[in-house]
Amino acid sequence: MRMHYYLKSWGLNIAKHNAFIHKTIQQVIRYTYAILRSKSTNKVATTHQAQCNVQKPAVLWLGSKAFHTVLSHKPTAYKSLLKSLAFELSLGRNRRYKKEFGQLVKQSMSMLTDLYF
Repeated sequence: MRMHYYLKSWGLNIAKHNAFIHKTIQQVIRYTYAILRSKSTNKVATTHQAQCNVQKPAVLWLGSKAFHTVLSHKPTAYKSLLKSLAFELSLGRNRRYKKEFGQLVKQSMSMLTDLYF
């Protein structure tokens, strides 16, 4: 929800800048994946034989699902953005991730209900 507060404090018209926000979300997710891969190959990780077997499409799906879930708490403010994320999540190439990570998402949702925005 930090992103929500940043957008509000900047006075950014969320509906008007939907494409910009969506691209920013995608960049954040890609950056997170790059950092994950980088950390798994640094000196400490290689010394301890760390492995990172997470594939980029899985991280993209999980990140998109996380943003969709959190932003769903403000559905009127992010209506068009939520539609874009929902469409992205519903694509056929993402079905396997929904099946693979469905239980993880359900467990995390039970923890998320304890937070209030």
